[in-house]
Amino acid sequence: DQAQLVFDMLEHDLQNLHFVSDEDYPGHAIPMGVINVGAEHRFFLVTAVSPSNEDNIGTHLVMYVWTDESDESSSQSESDESPPPPELSRNVLDDENSFFFYGCDPAKNLSTLTKNLPVPLEREVIATGVQNLSIVPLPVGCFAEGEGYFTSCPKVVKVSLTLYDAAAIQQLQSGDADDAVLEQKKIETARRFSKIIFLR
Repeated sequence: DQAQLVFDMLEHDLQNLHFVSDEDYPGHAIPMGVINVGAEHRFFLVTAVSPSNEDNIGTHLVMYVWTDESDESSSQSESDESPPPPELSRNVLDDENSFFFYGCDPAKNLSTLTKNLPVPLEREVIATGVQNLSIVPLPVGCFAEGEGYFTSCPKVVKVSLTLYDAAAIQQLQSGDADDAVLEQKKIETARRFSKIIFLR
């Protein structure tokens, strides 16, 4: 159910994608990209149709934020407490007048973007127990891997999502189960889902 929700939301946002490259429109780019900052990963885009109101046309920032297994294990080594299960959230700035990020590339200047938000991002957790999330755009060359931003609009996006039963893990943690038991439960319950999203 969680995987279907993630795919439905990603497909809706991507098929209503609003993208303008800086080459085509200097100083007024509407970017899309991926940010990896510390323990968090972010995939951001701008939609032409409001994520919450289909009749509201404008520029709406959507950012998917997630942690994965590698982040969970690193945080666990720094603290004696059991870390929360890695999760995926969808953060929406549902303001049709959000022109402040024209010409601003969040992949390069996230702090500037955050400071200029006219209203807080609306955050909704849409999946827990995220072992891995992969977003691969095609054709090859539309994404600058080292820079973290898209140079042109992709035609197809392949999404792969691996989830495990986070509720079962939390129950075992509350019963003081050791790491070997937790790891075995993650392996037993992990499921991988994939979807190809064709952009309009």
